[in-house]
Amino acid sequence: MADSRQDLRAVLEAEDGRSVLVVERRQREAQVAFESMLAIAEPRGQVACASRVNGRERIDFRSGGRVAFASMAGRGGRGFSADVLVLDPSVLGRPDRLADLLACLATSSESQVWLSAGPIEMPIVAGISAP
Repeated sequence: MADSRQDLRAVLEAEDGRSVLVVERRQREAQVAFESMLAIAEPRGQVACASRVNGRERIDFRSGGRVAFASMAGRGGRGFSADVLVLDPSVLGRPDRLADLLACLATSSESQVWLSAGPIEMPIVAGISAP
C-alpha cells in the first residue's frame, strides 16, 4: 500500500475500534505497509502494541481496533475477521483467494473492501450484505 492517505484512513478506522486487514502480494510488501502505518500511528499516541513478528505484523490500538498484515504468499488472511479489507489489486486475479479473503468480513455489520489504489464501496459481497 503506497498511498499515505489510504494508510492514514486505515489507521483512523482502527483508532475508531474497527479491525483492518491489509493483504499484499508479497510478505516484504506487507512489512513495508506495516512500517508505513506504524510511522503514522505512533505519533498519534493511540498504539497499544505493535508486533513485528515476521508474517504476523500487527498494530493494536487502545480503542480495541487493529491493523493486521498478511500476504498472498503466506496465510493470506485465513483465520482473521475484519471490518475493512485492504487488498493489493493482484488479488482480483485469484478468485479462489479472493473468496477466502471475503470470508474475513462475514462477522462485520459494516464491512468494506478497499483496493490499494483507493477505496471501493461494496454493499453486497459474496452474499454478505452491508446494512
